[in-house]
Amino acid sequence: MGTSRTPPASTKWSPVAFPPKAWPKRPSVGMKHWRESAEFYDRNKRRLLKDSRYRDKFIAIRHKHVVDVDTDKVVLAHRLMERFPDHLFFVKEVLAVDPVLEVPGFVFVR
Repeated sequence: MGTSRTPPASTKWSPVAFPPKAWPKRPSVGMKHWRESAEFYDRNKRRLLKDSRYRDKFIAIRHKHVVDVDTDKVVLAHRLMERFPDHLFFVKEVLAVDPVLEVPGFVFVR
């Protein structure tokens, strides 16, 4: 009996977790750009919050530019994978206060 590729009904799959169609040829360069985009977000968060196009929405940043925005991160991820299959993006929800998840011994900031 072969193994089934279909997940059990109780399994929740997130299309955001799927890898891109082709990984970047030089991942270290991709991560450098991702870190630069994350730093761009941190430096420009106040400006992004003031703009109604971005506030309370998910934004995708690449090379220090907002390239796409949506209220649904899954829809945004699908659109990014279709338009830019080989690129890494920094995706973040633009919120006045970032949510914090506290677990004894650990603190996770989204």
